[in-house]
Amino acid sequence: MSATGHVNVVGAGRFLGEEALASLEADPARLQRIDLSQTVLRLGAQARERFGGTVIGVVGDRAGISCADLLARVLALQATVGRTEDRFSGAFSLASGMTRLPASADHWVVELSMLHPAALLRQARAQVLLMADFQRPYAGNGLLESLARRRLLRAMEPAGHVVLCRDVDGFDWLAEAAQARGLSLSTYGGHPAADYRLEEQAGTVAVLRLPGIAESLATRVPGRGWALALLGALAVLAASGGSVPSVQAHIPSVWSDAQGHARGFRGTP
Repeated sequence: MSATGHVNVVGAGRFLGEEALASLEADPARLQRIDLSQTVLRLGAQARERFGGTVIGVVGDRAGISCADLLARVLALQATVGRTEDRFSGAFSLASGMTRLPASADHWVVELSMLHPAALLRQARAQVLLMADFQRPYAGNGLLESLARRRLLRAMEPAGHVVLCRDVDGFDWLAEAAQARGLSLSTYGGHPAADYRLEEQAGTVAVLRLPGIAESLATRVPGRGWALALLGALAVLAASGGSVPSVQAHIPSVWSDAQGHARGFRGTP
């Protein structure tokens, strides 16, 4: 692609399709008049319009843990999942990623950069948003307050659902923003008021308290960060119509795939 955004490479067939590319090759004079960036944005919007499942945006992360990867694997215990392979920071890359997601999936998991989260959420038209646990130096420096004041959650689809970590600085600001938007809210973390709660962590054993399950669940996890990421994923599972009690027996299998897994995961394992 040229500096002006016009197609001048044969690789355009990746976005335009082989039939359209053949038409361009038959009339090379047309080639420089195609604006690839606008074409990809349009194709991404069309792919999102056709998709009848749930789009789940993931913003934020824990050091060394891809919450989006873990979430996709938890959802895949009950449904088919399309997972974008990148963390998107711009409209063009997000549109390109959405064109490659399976239209037949039940869920799309889309990981979004913290640089332009509101614009990307609006473009993805996410119905569910997971705000992953924030590590220092992000917590405590006004970032969460800034996000709330910029009305990040207004980018959510109407009647959407937000999953927030109850432990982070600035939680009240985000919870108020969600309420003002009319969004449903679930929380997770070690805070006593969290809906999905980490009751205790002793070495590699975490004790979890989950809604709808009478007894606490003890499970082996690689560490506390993974336990919190799991709680967030289970909250999203419930918000997306899944059943948390029916997956608890399969949680150990998630760790064998997810621990240390790189960002290249593109679909259900």
